[in-house]
Amino acid sequence: MHLLQNYHRLPLTADSGEGCYLIDTDGHRYLDAIAGIGVNALGYSHPRITAVLTEQAKLCVHTSNLISNRWQEPLAAKLCAVSGMDRAFFSNSGTEAMEAALKTVRVHARQSGKAPRIISLRNSFHGRTPDLWL
Repeated sequence: MHLLQNYHRLPLTADSGEGCYLIDTDGHRYLDAIAGIGVNALGYSHPRITAVLTEQAKLCVHTSNLISNRWQEPLAAKLCAVSGMDRAFFSNSGTEAMEAALKTVRVHARQSGKAPRIISLRNSFHGRTPDLWL
């Protein structure tokens, strides 16, 4: 096996999907009740999502986060409007999100002149990094 075994994988290989169902390489159909773990929770093969992804793939699939793309600011504005927050941060993992949250707390504490107070929970998920501070 060439994949690093950082997860306990189930004996299932995804092939395709339709709506909320995942279909494996043997043709078995499963109701996907864990779609939000490590992936998006948009379901499978929705015609509108497939059309948008296809159109975007024709233009540009991926860029570095060192530059902007046309969709970031409008999405951030919508998220801020819904959440009541001033700014949004896009990350690609729980680890990255936690790191950004910790750095934000430290900056806010420094600016306010108060000592930061950070609480973490043992045996909880804070991203896939070692619990170095526990």
